[in-house]
Amino acid sequence: MRQGPAIPCFRCGECCVNRRPILAKGDIIAMSQGLGMSLLSFYRKYIRRHPSRPKTYIFWQCIGDCPFLLRRGEETSCAIHEFKPAACCAWTPSLWREECQTGLKKRLKDLDIMYPDQIYGSAEELAAFCRSLEEGG
Repeated sequence: MRQGPAIPCFRCGECCVNRRPILAKGDIIAMSQGLGMSLLSFYRKYIRRHPSRPKTYIFWQCIGDCPFLLRRGEETSCAIHEFKPAACCAWTPSLWREECQTGLKKRLKDLDIMYPDQIYGSAEELAAFCRSLEEGG
């Protein structure tokens, strides 16, 4: 699947639903420290070994939303953004991604057309989105 150009995030949370990111040991240490939890407590509450990859871990509570996904109305945010896993950092929003398309459809609701300034609250995000459309053609 072609990824296409990056766009500013819609903050819809679709990329954080029903996903189990691969977690490196360093991710787990950073998250436990960032949350002020002991490593053992963090493992017990959030982490499981990947069923088919040795020395690899996943969030075990990711049936549905990620346990760190915060919802505020239609917008979402990450409770551990400052120390989120590398797999989450590597995620690049794009109009080519199914999750981003689903998030945009949710924002559209019953409207036939939505203008970019109805999607993004800041002029910087709006400008970045318009640039991505020009580049992605």
